[in-house]
Amino acid sequence: MSLLLSAVCSAEGLSAPDKTDITIGYIGSVAEEVKERTVFPTFEYLKKTLGDRYNLSLITISSANLEVELQQFKPDFLMAPAEIYLMLSTSPQYGSHDIATLKSIYSNNSGGDNGALFITRGDRSDIRTIEDMRDKTVTAQNPTSLIGWWSALGEIERHGFSSDNFFKAASFVRDHPLKIIEEVISGASDVGILLSLAEFIK
Repeated sequence: MSLLLSAVCSAEGLSAPDKTDITIGYIGSVAEEVKERTVFPTFEYLKKTLGDRYNLSLITISSANLEVELQQFKPDFLMAPAEIYLMLSTSPQYGSHDIATLKSIYSNNSGGDNGALFITRGDRSDIRTIEDMRDKTVTAQNPTSLIGWWSALGEIERHGFSSDNFFKAASFVRDHPLKIIEEVISGASDVGILLSLAEFIK
């Protein structure tokens, strides 16, 4: 999880005798465990240490209505999953940048905490390695997704290939992840990229 800065308080506001109002938003769809162990304790700590200078408030931001609610509530800080940070950091109108990143104490490489699964048809003996996927067609869920698309591109880079134009063509199914499997089975796409198989196992 990244803590994103979406607005900067002016020097005049920081030096004023009255408390400055600071709004901290968090993405409501994050796991309850993340809220209980990270979001709420972080907010309580900030209140305890900064409460004499700032009026801190915590609000929920919907990932489904993200852009509208960011414009509506204008939080000064945002605690959000990394993929939302990636989206905001490439949108100049938000002026966002990361100031802190949550990293598990059990992970030596926080960049490897997310992943992707490459799939192809069992009879495609020509596709068995990362290199074999070069110049093939691919179907994934969302081009802005860290877990899935960007993780897959990162793995391609890790194997020594440039992810730019690695695939001959890429298509995205957005909110229909099952279609990725259908595209691969039908032969419409050579390779599919999934978040994991768990979402399809009942």
